[in-house]
Amino acid sequence: LLLDGGKPVVIDFGTSALHMQAPLSEYSRPAGSVQYMAPEQLLGRYSRATDVYAFALLSLEILTGLRYAELQLPFDDGWEPALIHALVDDLGFSGTGAAVFAQALRFDPQQRAQDLAAWHARLESAL
Repeated sequence: LLLDGGKPVVIDFGTSALHMQAPLSEYSRPAGSVQYMAPEQLLGRYSRATDVYAFALLSLEILTGLRYAELQLPFDDGWEPALIHALVDDLGFSGTGAAVFAQALRFDPQQRAQDLAAWHARLESAL
């Protein structure tokens, strides 16, 4: 994100360059900023849930002022409860807001939010 006269502008949303060069398929060459890539992107897989993941990470960082890695979450089955705990107890989010983020950041894209606009509406409502 860059600021243009005080207005934020997205200049890199990971796979945008692929859209310009060739059609982006479910299986394509990995591309994007590693810290915002969904787990499936490391295998070259993309879906609507991939963009939800990246947007949720960016939103979380903007709202908290912290990098996702700074939350120091486990990389196992305890990840989701740890995220919710960090957001609610350490950062003051509502339980609903924390659950909205958790649903967008799940490792399995099939268990993640699939529609960016619908996820964003849920986030707005929760905040």
